[in-house]
Amino acid sequence: MAGWKRAFTGIATLIPPVLLAVPAGLPAASQTPDPSRVARACQPGLDRLLELRDRVRHLHPFLATLHPVAVVEQQHIFVFEPDPGGNSFALSTHGPAPMPIPEGIRASFPLEMLGSRPACVVTPEVFDSLEGYAAIFHEFVHCRQMELGEMQLKQGLAVYREARGDPMWELNHPFPYREEGFQSLYADFLVAAEDGGLELVLGLRRQLRQRLAGPDHEYMVWQEWKEGMARLIENLVRKELGLAPNRGGRKPPFSRVTFYAGGEAFIRFLTKSQPELLTEIDRLLPAMLQGLPGAAGGVEAGP
Repeated sequence: MAGWKRAFTGIATLIPPVLLAVPAGLPAASQTPDPSRVARACQPGLDRLLELRDRVRHLHPFLATLHPVAVVEQQHIFVFEPDPGGNSFALSTHGPAPMPIPEGIRASFPLEMLGSRPACVVTPEVFDSLEGYAAIFHEFVHCRQMELGEMQLKQGLAVYREARGDPMWELNHPFPYREEGFQSLYADFLVAAEDGGLELVLGLRRQLRQRLAGPDHEYMVWQEWKEGMARLIENLVRKELGLAPNRGGRKPPFSRVTFYAGGEAFIRFLTKSQPELLTEIDRLLPAMLQGLPGAAGGVEAGP
């Protein structure tokens, strides 16, 4: 179960579709908490979420869309769905968790009890702080990515096809994070994407593409696209709520979380000249793979 423990680390954790069914051999869930009690306990937090959504929805169109919130208590999932008008949440269904879920989870994944629709999955203490609500909005971005064709985009990547259906590929891909040349280049890129000019950023992205094997480059850009967008919107929310930005991943030792930071910086850089890419995420991915928004009508990086 070590892989699953890694899956739960941090915000925007990756839970693969294998969890749509309950794996055999898992321990039985404990006695079901009283659904009415759970609903009453969660309602103030859900009401606060609606208030905050109204406060931040102008920051990005993705924030206008509410998604189900699945609250885990005693290894049972209680799903609260927004009404069509987005004015309230109500408990719609509940059932045992498909696998052991630790306290503090902040994730998004499809739930079988929702007909495989995505939900933000949390434990109740998420409602105790503004940081918790910022995490929910981060996960809502991932829900929106799933709705807007994440799977179709993923299927276009060789690194995904080479994983041959491994549901843990996004966590277990053997990326060379500790390779000295990569660390140096990516550290330079993190600085340049915020402060550098077009030629510097273009050159560093070209060097990264040349240094990394094809699957490794695709993997890096996929994580930058997926997690970078969620981190960008999360930080817009955090600023609106008076919180410090989430800068996690910018300092060595580098890891997958580094691509959250790099993706945010790169998307900010690209969308200075192509603001439509902030919402046209199907066009954003090829732009990031190329190094600049060539596919979106901008300058295309050379080989």
